[in-house]
Amino acid sequence: MNNAISLVEVEIPKDKKGQSRIVDVGDTITIRTIIKDDVSGVKSVSISFKNPSGSRTQHVVLHPRKSTNVWEANYLVQPTDENGVYKDFFINMADNAGNQTYGWELLSDFKDKMIFTVNNSSGGDIKAPKVEDIEVTPKLVGVGDILNIKVNVEDDLSGVRNVSISFKNPSGSRTQHVMLKCDYSSNMWIGKYKVSPWDEDGVYREFFINVTDNAGNQAYGWNLSDSFKDKMIFTIENKVGGDINPPKILNAEVTPKLVNVGESISFKVEASDDISGVKTIAISFKNPSGSRVQYIPLHFDETTKKWIGNYTACFTDEGGIYDDFFINMTDKAQNQTYGWNLSNAFKGKMIFTISNNGGDTLPPEIKNIKITTNGNK
Repeated sequence: MNNAISLVEVEIPKDKKGQSRIVDVGDTITIRTIIKDDVSGVKSVSISFKNPSGSRTQHVVLHPRKSTNVWEANYLVQPTDENGVYKDFFINMADNAGNQTYGWELLSDFKDKMIFTVNNSSGGDIKAPKVEDIEVTPKLVGVGDILNIKVNVEDDLSGVRNVSISFKNPSGSRTQHVMLKCDYSSNMWIGKYKVSPWDEDGVYREFFINVTDNAGNQAYGWNLSDSFKDKMIFTIENKVGGDINPPKILNAEVTPKLVNVGESISFKVEASDDISGVKTIAISFKNPSGSRVQYIPLHFDETTKKWIGNYTACFTDEGGIYDDFFINMTDKAQNQTYGWNLSNAFKGKMIFTISNNGGDTLPPEIKNIKITTNGNK
C-alpha cells in the first residue's frame, strides 16, 4: 500500500504579535483538509490527537463540503481538556473501494506546523475513574437464575459515564459482557445477567472491568478487580454442562471461478454446532495485492441448509486471483472460531478470479490540512 501523501499544511493562527499558537477553553478549532482519491473517491476522514500526558486521545470525524475535495470538522475546546502542548496526531482515511491509510507516523514530517497549546487554568481532567467496591450475588446460581452485579465507582471531576464487566467461563473458552447502569438513588452501577442453558458449569473467577468518565479517561483490565475478587467469584450449577464448543466448518465453496465486473460471486458454507446451533457466519477475502479486505456476511438458507452470501464484482476491484480467505463463525452460546487458515481444507473450492484491467488499490491522498481557531489571540 502506498502512503500517497504529497502535501500537508497545518496552521493555527498566532497571537497578535505572531509569537504563539494558543487556544482557550471555549475556542473552536477548525480542521480542514483537501484530500484526493485516484478512482473511487474519498469515503471517510478522521483525525485524532493525544493530550499532553498521553492519557487520552480525542477523535474528530471530518465531513465533506458539497462538490469539493474539502473535508472539515470543528472541535470545541472543553473544560476537561488538559492544559499544555498537543503534538501527537493520527489520521485515518478510506476511499469508497475500501482502501485505507492511517497512522501516527503519517503526519510526523509536519508536526511543527500542527503543534498547538491549550490554555486551561484548571488543568483539565486527566484521571480515570476509580473502582471502590464490587459485589456479585448470589454466589451460587442455576439456569434461569439472575446474577446481580453492583459496582461503586468514583471520579474526581467530570463524573462516571460508562461501566462494564466481563467474565470468562471456567474453561476460558468464552467471555460474557454485561453493561451496567447507574442507580442514582444509591450512586451504584448495577447490572444483571440471566444464566442460560448454555453457560458452562463451574466456578467463575476471572473478571474484566472497564470504566470511563465523561472526559473520556478510561481504566480497564483483568486485574482491575483483584482487590474485590472474593466478592465477585460465583458458581453456575448446570447439570447438562453448558455449551463450550464453537461451530465446525464442514464445507465451503465459491462459484463461479471467473467473473467480470458486474457479475455476481456466490459463497456457500456448510457448518454444524453440537448444542446451541450456528448463529452467524461471515467470510472475508483479500485482493491479490493484499491491500484490501472485503467482508461478506452470510445468511442461512432453509432449503439447502447452507450459509449463503453474494458479492458483485465492481470496477474498483483489483484484477487477479483471490486465494486468501478469513472465516468467522459464532454459535448461539457465543462460542466463536475464526481465522485465515480456517478454510485451508477447502481452498481449492474457494479460489476465484476477477477479470478487470483497472481497479482501485491506492488509498486517498492528502493534499492539504489546515487548522484554525476562533480565538482572539
